[in-house]
Amino acid sequence: MPDDFKAYWRKAFPDCDPAGYMLREQLPEQWWRFHSLPLSKRYPDNENEMKIVLHRANAVASDILGNGADCWVVSSLFHKPEEPFQTKWEQNVRHPLDLQRAFKWQAYDDEQVFHAYAGSCCWRPTKQDDLLSQLADDKFRDILWISKKTGAIFAPYAGGVDIFMPRNESAQDYKKKYKMWLSEHPGGV
Repeated sequence: MPDDFKAYWRKAFPDCDPAGYMLREQLPEQWWRFHSLPLSKRYPDNENEMKIVLHRANAVASDILGNGADCWVVSSLFHKPEEPFQTKWEQNVRHPLDLQRAFKWQAYDDEQVFHAYAGSCCWRPTKQDDLLSQLADDKFRDILWISKKTGAIFAPYAGGVDIFMPRNESAQDYKKKYKMWLSEHPGGV
């Protein structure tokens, strides 16, 4: 399975790295950002705000990936096995999602080595709420869900979700649909 994802990624996104913040720079014409909370608030402070975060994340993901869609789920990280973060990531991300090491790449003038871990899943609204909550609380980063059918990418982070659409027209459609959740910043962040 890791080889399947590696082949898929290299064919579909040959000049890109599977990390949301890097994709934003590598696919700017295909990228849109939606904020998780009103007034672009970054972190939820209570249960009601977390419900808003999860509602928005599930709505956008279900729209762009498709309810019941066959997806890749990918987590990329700078590899430092001795860090406590690594143990938490293993327990809360890698093992529950059954992610396998797919490939590595170097970034930032070859100073850092990143590893992509991938697995298959079926996107279902609310089934990933625990992980989405942890992403919203900035406990984990750089987890992507990718539609195997369309190539659409859903990349949640603390503060919102980034989407990367295979065609600019479809990204425009979602921009219109969720215009109340868009950033007012001229750069879209």
